[in-house]
Amino acid sequence: MKKKKIISRLKVKEACVGYLFLLPAAACLLIWTIYPIIKSFWYSLTDFDMLSEPVYNNFANYKDLFMDKEWKEALGRTFRYVLMFVPCLYIVSLIAAELIKHLTRGKGFFRTSYYLPMVVSSVAAGAIFRLLLNTRMGLVNKILTGIGLQQVNFLGDEKIALITCVMLAVWLGFGSNMIIFLAGLQDIPKVYYEAAKIDGAKSIHQFMYITFPGLAQVSIFVLTMSFINSFQTYDLIKMLTGGGPNYSTTLVVQRIYEEAFKHYNMGYACAMTVVLFIIIFVITMLQLGITTKMSDNGWE
Repeated sequence: MKKKKIISRLKVKEACVGYLFLLPAAACLLIWTIYPIIKSFWYSLTDFDMLSEPVYNNFANYKDLFMDKEWKEALGRTFRYVLMFVPCLYIVSLIAAELIKHLTRGKGFFRTSYYLPMVVSSVAAGAIFRLLLNTRMGLVNKILTGIGLQQVNFLGDEKIALITCVMLAVWLGFGSNMIIFLAGLQDIPKVYYEAAKIDGAKSIHQFMYITFPGLAQVSIFVLTMSFINSFQTYDLIKMLTGGGPNYSTTLVVQRIYEEAFKHYNMGYACAMTVVLFIIIFVITMLQLGITTKMSDNGWE
């Protein structure tokens, strides 16, 4: 009996120590995530200009939001951005990981080179690329004219401005996903590839029937995080285009920022934030359900 009591006390002490280690992270989560979410929902039900006390107005902000044409247009552009960005990021990251995997020399150099853009601040990268892509003085257009091609207004043309932003965002973000894919590739047993080679399977078949299914769980994580991050894109596009030309690159987060800190309509901005949170949550849950079922069925 004494031994059992001593063991139970030790387990209680270990549990307490474990909870103490978790306490700082839990406190940060409560203070910087959960509390702001609850507070934002409360402010979304008020008329609040940050200068006076918030006045409760029921669901008036949400009613105005669903009638707001600019919000709907920004939401549509955000969906277009996400639908372009996520597949491109996934494909580029996976291809880069596959290329590095098959290298016999220089793996460390290329792995570091591909990851370097992640170290660069998106604000700094946006400012640099805004200069490089400038129509008059930009290096890219000087190279194009130097080889006999016409200048391209990458950031000033409504038709291609959003596509340009997507391409630069992929360049900035693919390094971290590539590292994750590399880790996933290393977990796939080499025996599978050796057996496939003996059976005469080509490289494309090895990728389709061994590599791709073997990266199922990694793919779920990468796609989920890419979706969440792409819906929250702001700083890179703000530096590149400022939301122009003619609002063609103004996404949801920029609309929230402008409504809150330019028009001082914090209650309305919080209503936008709540709706964006619900959209991200629903899409993430749907995506997790779909991808999990696909991975359980071997991605068939």
